[in-house]
Amino acid sequence: MVVADKYARSVWEAESMLATWTPDRHLAVGDIVSRERNGLLRVETRLPNLVGDPLPAVTETRGAATTLLQSGLTVERSADAAAPVGTARIGLSGRSSFLFSGRAATLSSFETITSLRKHMTRLALCGDWEDEWHLVIAVQSHAAGTVIIAESDEVHAEIRIKGPRTVDSLAGIRAGGQVSVTSGRAATFTMARCTPFYEALKVRRRLVAGLRVETTVLGDDSWVGTASGGPGHGFDVARVSLGETGLVAPD
Repeated sequence: MVVADKYARSVWEAESMLATWTPDRHLAVGDIVSRERNGLLRVETRLPNLVGDPLPAVTETRGAATTLLQSGLTVERSADAAAPVGTARIGLSGRSSFLFSGRAATLSSFETITSLRKHMTRLALCGDWEDEWHLVIAVQSHAAGTVIIAESDEVHAEIRIKGPRTVDSLAGIRAGGQVSVTSGRAATFTMARCTPFYEALKVRRRLVAGLRVETTVLGDDSWVGTASGGPGHGFDVARVSLGETGLVAPD
């Protein structure tokens, strides 16, 4: 099981989005990305570099002021409420337990996707789209973010909080605080402007029996291309699912 399994599953369930991995990787709407075997994202190119036609407009919508996702986390009262810098002391009970804290979310997305589907299937038909490529169609950004994922059992950490105060609940944890792991092993990320969540489309390829056609449009998002009388490939476009990210263990 990869370290981000619980984190990625929680993002999918709570936000219906994919987790950027690593979370400090910056993405933008229109990026074409691929995943390495360990789940790390790599930006290959951008859709505007491959097509000449104008793309749909990108809209922005304000999201939640604070976003908090966690699994296996406990908050422990700070021992020194008079310290000049407050501290939230947390514990993560098991491997892959995690905390995500984000501030001031904004969703950026293409206004429509019908023409995007056509672009992707045309590129695939011409051999200009790689099977492992995904098109980023929406990105949730945050003004600040903190991610902690336990890599061992019984992890303890401290998160610095502005101002001298005691933090003894999840509500007191603020995104962007500096993290120090005091025991155990954990992956930690303290980020300013970040894009930890996204949505993407992929091209699906399927074998089609021989037809005497060169190119046939099947609705808005399915194309078939064949050699004369020989076998060909059909292409359609679908949303990328959690299981296709490489971040979760097979069910």
